[in-house]
Amino acid sequence: MLYQTSRRRSTTTKRFLPLVPAGVACVLVVMQFEVPTFLANMAHAAAAPLWDVRDAVHAHYEDSKLADIEHDRLIDERVALTEELATLRRENYSVSILKDDNERLRKALGRAERETGLIPAAVLHDNAREPYGTMVIDVGADRGVRESMLVTTTDGAALGTVVRALDEHSVVYLFTSHSSRINALLAGSSTLSVMLEGHGAGSMEMRLPRSVHVTVGDAVLLTTFPTYPVGYVAAVQSEPEDAFHTIYVTPPMNSYSVRYVLVDTVHQVELLQPEADESAGLNQGEVTE
Repeated sequence: MLYQTSRRRSTTTKRFLPLVPAGVACVLVVMQFEVPTFLANMAHAAAAPLWDVRDAVHAHYEDSKLADIEHDRLIDERVALTEELATLRRENYSVSILKDDNERLRKALGRAERETGLIPAAVLHDNAREPYGTMVIDVGADRGVRESMLVTTTDGAALGTVVRALDEHSVVYLFTSHSSRINALLAGSSTLSVMLEGHGAGSMEMRLPRSVHVTVGDAVLLTTFPTYPVGYVAAVQSEPEDAFHTIYVTPPMNSYSVRYVLVDTVHQVELLQPEADESAGLNQGEVTE
């Protein structure tokens, strides 16, 4: 019995014997005792492996914790995406059923789908970067776009006319462009046939006899389709020696911010040639019914 007890004590002593130098070094450092250099070096050398093991264990623990957090996040994200996909599939199925029912009812009632004659388009290149007051849209001849077709905003304001229809794109010339000339109607106290001229930078103007009463806010409309406004009178200027008013017109929208337009395949607008000004007899205040 005494032999076994002595053997166990010896084994325990051998186990803790390597930790004695490290413990002594730590105690000396804490107590701020001055120790010989060789003893401090021995203590650091003995404790360095323990510090390395501690750092390795801590790093492994942190990596494992981050991996667990990322794993849980991916699981939650997968569950959320699965639920969203299921919801979209149910909505798609419901829309498909409603569409089929609507098609059957439309055919049963003999209601044909009405063609609006409007082709939606996106602006690819606007006049904010184009010195000639044109914009390029993403529909062309393959969608039925032709030259001279009217281009409007989505709110129904006349914007310009197609001057070139390519296969998949079209070039639109704005009514506010410099030297643009179109026939228009001034809807004021009376309806007047006028020639509206663009001056660039989003402005237009026309000249009328001073005898014609013009008020700020009067609408300027297209002659081909008067429900499309081209602009509104912003100012009226006249000089005492001049027999004509100069009327400044602004469009109902900022053409620089337009991103989507409609191409009217029914109505067309022809730009007037500069040499046709006098022969056309425009801007003389002719009253129309």
